[in-house]
Amino acid sequence: MVETGISENLSNQAQRELETIFSQASLGFCLTRNRHIMRCNPAMESMFGFSPGGLAGFPSVTLFHSPADYESFAETVRPVLAAGRPISQVWTFRHASGRDLICRVSANAVNPSPTDEGTVWFFEDITQEEQQTAALAQTVLEFEAIMANAPVAILFTRDRQVTRCNAQGCAMFGYSECEMIGLSGRALFPSAADYDALGRIAGPLLLTGQSVMHEMTMARQDGSTFWAQLIAYVLDPEQPAKGTIWLVSDRSDARAQEEAIRHALFENQAILDSALVGIVFLKNRVVQRCNPHAEKIFAYPPGSMTGSSTRDWYLSQAEFEQVARDVYPHIASGGTHSREQRLRRRNGEVFWCRIVGRVFDKSDPLHGGSIWVIEDTSERHAAQEALIGAAALMQAVFNSANVSIIATNPDGLITLMNTTAERWLGYSADALIMQQTPALFHEPEEVALYSAQISEMLGEIIEPGFDTFVARARLLGNDEQEWTYIAHDGRRFPVHLSVSALRDIDGEITGYIGVGVDITDRRRADEAVQRAQEKLEEHVALRTAELAEANQRLQQEIIERQQAQEAIHRMAHYDALTGLPNRNLLQDRMAQALAQASRKGEKVGILFVDLDHFKTINDSLGHQVGDLLLAQVAQRMSYVLRATDTLARLGGDEFLLLVPSIEAHADLVRIAEKLIEVLVQPIPVQSHALHITPSIGICCFPEHGEDGATLMRNADTAMYHAKSQGRNGYQFFASRMNEEVDDRFRLESALRYALSRDELSIHYQPLIDAGTQRIHGVEALLRWQSSTLGPVSPGRFIPVAEDSGSILPIGAWVLEQACRQLKTWHAQGYPDLVLAVNLSPRQFRQGDLVPMVARILAETGVPPASLELEITESSLMHNVADVIAKLRQLVDLGVRLAIDDFGTGYSSLAYLKNFPVHKLKIDQSFVRDLATGERSVGIVRTIISLAQTLQLEILAEGVETERQQHQLVDLGCQYLQGYLFAWPMPADEMTTRLLDRG
Repeated sequence: MVETGISENLSNQAQRELETIFSQASLGFCLTRNRHIMRCNPAMESMFGFSPGGLAGFPSVTLFHSPADYESFAETVRPVLAAGRPISQVWTFRHASGRDLICRVSANAVNPSPTDEGTVWFFEDITQEEQQTAALAQTVLEFEAIMANAPVAILFTRDRQVTRCNAQGCAMFGYSECEMIGLSGRALFPSAADYDALGRIAGPLLLTGQSVMHEMTMARQDGSTFWAQLIAYVLDPEQPAKGTIWLVSDRSDARAQEEAIRHALFENQAILDSALVGIVFLKNRVVQRCNPHAEKIFAYPPGSMTGSSTRDWYLSQAEFEQVARDVYPHIASGGTHSREQRLRRRNGEVFWCRIVGRVFDKSDPLHGGSIWVIEDTSERHAAQEALIGAAALMQAVFNSANVSIIATNPDGLITLMNTTAERWLGYSADALIMQQTPALFHEPEEVALYSAQISEMLGEIIEPGFDTFVARARLLGNDEQEWTYIAHDGRRFPVHLSVSALRDIDGEITGYIGVGVDITDRRRADEAVQRAQEKLEEHVALRTAELAEANQRLQQEIIERQQAQEAIHRMAHYDALTGLPNRNLLQDRMAQALAQASRKGEKVGILFVDLDHFKTINDSLGHQVGDLLLAQVAQRMSYVLRATDTLARLGGDEFLLLVPSIEAHADLVRIAEKLIEVLVQPIPVQSHALHITPSIGICCFPEHGEDGATLMRNADTAMYHAKSQGRNGYQFFASRMNEEVDDRFRLESALRYALSRDELSIHYQPLIDAGTQRIHGVEALLRWQSSTLGPVSPGRFIPVAEDSGSILPIGAWVLEQACRQLKTWHAQGYPDLVLAVNLSPRQFRQGDLVPMVARILAETGVPPASLELEITESSLMHNVADVIAKLRQLVDLGVRLAIDDFGTGYSSLAYLKNFPVHKLKIDQSFVRDLATGERSVGIVRTIISLAQTLQLEILAEGVETERQQHQLVDLGCQYLQGYLFAWPMPADEMTTRLLDRG
């Protein structure tokens, strides 16, 4: 009994332990019998989504999606269990919510006998694991698809070697897949420098787990290169050394297209900016945008025309409304309107213009707006009126001249003849137009005789015909010969015929003109003289006086006619103002010189001379003074000519010197230096002593051009380069100059929009009180960060702005912005701070300078005494009386004046005591040389002494070392400026500097 009790106790304990395991196990347990769930643990019920006790008693098919699915499972496991073997497999069951439940299921039969005693089942939920496995398999499948089908190269690298590459990458770089694996990354770049450059960019980013995007040139196996875009990521940001994935796209075609588009946009903008006609886009007859020339035509300041109404253009409201009725219905239907009309500029001036317009978008004429091209034809209208008068005068002279005038085309067909020629020859002009001249009214025998003579003279065969008359004129420009004309009625009479070649601007012959003088009377006189000579012995005493008088009259008539011909020739070939050859005669002589040089293998020099700042003299002193100055300049330059040289005036202040038969460039250098030397001395004109300097461009035949037009154009380019190098000098032409001209054009075009694109900024450099070492003031310095050219130095863009005129709006903007900033600093507790602003020479010459300064002072509220305007010494050199008057007007406003770069000029020292200025700024070139010689020390000491004598303040620019600072302080300099104290900085940094210094 005791043993039985112990056994029962042990059995009960085992039962409790099994129950605990059954209820607490994380695996699902269940017992099935006769296809029903007899019992299951809580984990099983939770796994399948049933509430506690909610699964027991249900048929086993409840755990499956369908009876068929259940039967399929049963057929799989029944034979195994019936054989007494356990099963273990993965099967998809049904969760109570209807979703799939993937389980690893194990089972054993309680008693594998024909009697069904039940089966024990163990379920492990592996749904998430299976889904992750499937997702991973899908990811691998998708990755392989991407690798196989990606349109870009995909490379995996580790330790700077390729570990894997897709097919597109192999094809892109020209390697097989085997060759790519293990390939060094260096092999994919044109040079080690390119590879290292990429490493410097990408390395720091990849090491910190960041991505890289870069474009550069890469190399294929065959050595060819292509433009590529690279995108790179590290495989594991936590461990970058595990490797990197690179995506490479061939962007050669795209880059070429982008470059073409960029060039096209740039060219279109350049065309719009440089167009010599106004282009205006209107909407509802209001200006939406326009090019600079349109603003110039209508006298609007740059950028101010946008938003204005076209009503301002018309002389009356009636005209404005009439245009709306007549024009807009026409262009709205897709037509183009063109007319000439008088319009009005903003300043009230009325002018003639040609207007062409159409709708911008024919598909939407109502809202799309219209575009108009406007050409100022005022000068052309005036020229036409003058031309009509001149043509009438010339026609009157042409028809009333007592000489025959016949013009032909290059082939000898008559194109024009005057009334005298019609009267002498007995033909009407209509009957002879487009007829050949020799066959009409010349003796064939006479033509053949002169043909033989001229053939011998020129050393080539000239066939009788039209070439007989023009061979010498074609070569030398003119031919004179006596001929016999045959009139329509058979009458014959002698003429003295002068034939000249007509050439266009390129030197090409466009026709010939023959001027004939009837010498019948002279011939008769000659015959009379001959007869008188035969009877001289008989009548010598009686006829001596009579024959002498007749001969004198005849000779006088011949002289007068020759003088008339010479006057006509001079008017056609010489400049009326200077007496120099004009462009026509220059081209003839240049053609002859180049032809001779080509035959003999010689060189010909071309010197293009332009007078520096002549326009300033012309505008300020008047055209009469300018004309007198040009005449004296021409006379002085003539002193350096050889007998074979030609000095011609091309127009305005432009001259050209043709120097044939030179041996070396040194010959041209000597001539250029002589030209500069003869012009350096002051030229007295009326009551003025004018200073003028030349800029000279030099080129040489044949190395700089093989024809006159090319040589003149290249010499002009070299002259322009001489101006850009500081004027008063000479430059030989070089092919790079054309590139520099293009670069200057791009710079000028970009600068035109710098203000509107917000690319300009102002930096400030402190002005230091030498005694207290505190900041006394600041100088405003302009900076330009171009969106297309990058940062551009002031030394490069300021001269361009000065020459192009854009310095005027830019200078006004600088003055206004700097004054507003100064007002801010005053409000922040620095009321004694002084602002220095530079005025360029062109700004100083503008007529509205004083009103502009007054307006800005009033708008910004800056005390006038806090503003110091800096004017370069060279700006004060011309028209001293006018300069002093303008300086006094500025001083009357209350502003202070300083002379910048003092010491670099020479003439202004004589006027310094009369200039109402407050400060001299010693040029940095003298400060820089303080440590190298006593000469610079003496100059600085003299300038400081001069300033002290005149009771002027003195500031030294360009102080970079402490030694310079000590020297300047010892010499008595009051204020200092330079990199030793601070570089120019933005306004916010300048504010911080002011705070740091209290």
